[in-house]
Amino acid sequence: ITNYVNLGKGRALKNGINYLLNKDQDIEGIVTCDCDGQHSVKDIKKIANKISIKNDELILGVRKFDDKKVPLKSKFGNNITKSVFKMFIGLYISDTQTGLRGMNRNLMISFLDTFGERYEYETKVLIKCKTDNIKIEEVPIETIYINNNMTSHFNPIKDSIRIYKLFTKYILASFSSFIID
Repeated sequence: ITNYVNLGKGRALKNGINYLLNKDQDIEGIVTCDCDGQHSVKDIKKIANKISIKNDELILGVRKFDDKKVPLKSKFGNNITKSVFKMFIGLYISDTQTGLRGMNRNLMISFLDTFGERYEYETKVLIKCKTDNIKIEEVPIETIYINNNMTSHFNPIKDSIRIYKLFTKYILASFSSFIID
């Protein structure tokens, strides 16, 4: 499955999920992983083995950010986002930017209409878990960064702005509901 032009990670994930749901009516679930070499086959299998047809839980492969090989921008970005998530969304997630995720068929369908076309999509999925009471299970994985993560397409300024705009909208909506109540 390809897009003629780069439409963003969120759009690519949704196109892939949609394709699989249409192609295989019996699909039980999927594992998504980044293509920058950060995820080992062993860890991908670990996440796949956690997907359950009965339990609608988003499975996150989480890295340790206290490792010396973690690039400073990744460590800094995750720590800020993790704190914002805990403070304003009410979710503690130790690795908010992990691309290694597992979900069953029900969640695949649920996440298809989640807003977001680029990196903010994965953040929006986490917020959806909070608003829809979807459980999140964290599974420790190996921390791998190749060449200081130079192959990543994440733009620290543009993509961070998109992600933090989501937090602002969520906070304003929550505050507005509080005032109206």
